[in-house]
Amino acid sequence: MDAYLTDGLWMDLATRANAMAERLEAGLVAAGVRMVHPRGGNMLFVEFPLKAHQALRAAGAVYYDWPAPPPADAGADFPHQARLVASWSTTEAHVDGFVERLTAAL
Repeated sequence: MDAYLTDGLWMDLATRANAMAERLEAGLVAAGVRMVHPRGGNMLFVEFPLKAHQALRAAGAVYYDWPAPPPADAGADFPHQARLVASWSTTEAHVDGFVERLTAAL
C-alpha cells in the first residue's frame, strides 16, 4: 500500500485508466454506440445490438452485462447494455481493437 501512495503513483494509475475510458468513449460514440449514462471516471455504460455483443464475446472481450444478461429469446438487434471498465493496464491497442471489432459487428 505504501508503494501505491508514494510519489502519486495512485494518481498516475487513475489518470491512465480514465484516459483509456475517454478514448474508448470517443471510439464508441464515433461508431454510433449509445451511452446509457455519462462516463464516470474509468467506467462506461453503453448500449449496442446483441449481435455486436455476441461478436465481441466470441472474440474474447471481457466486460459486464448491465444490468443483466440478455434474454434467451432476444433477437440480433436487441439493445444490449454493458458496463465497460478501463484499468491502469488498459492499452491503446486494447481500446482500438475493441472498437474495431464492435464497429465491424454493427
